[in-house]
Amino acid sequence: MHWVLTEAVSTATVLHRVTGDQRYAEDVARWWVYADRHMVDRERGSWHHELDASNTPAGSTWQGKPDIYHAYQAALLPTIPTTSFASALAARTD
Repeated sequence: MHWVLTEAVSTATVLHRVTGDQRYAEDVARWWVYADRHMVDRERGSWHHELDASNTPAGSTWQGKPDIYHAYQAALLPTIPTTSFASALAARTD
């Protein structure tokens, strides 16, 4: 499921930020490579929301692409302070 990957990316991003532990940055980089290789749908846009065991797009849980906000949050997180999304975005001036 796409949201599992994006939550892992977001968690590792914050863990790296607050601990400075390089292994979390390595996790983030490795998982973005996986997302780019398997989850990003270059033909129809957005992300594949579900993959089967061989990383082929699947639809056994639901059909289509019901949301993109998980992927958007994971991509946006490195650009905002470590706080809640709502307060960080409200505080942005750019």
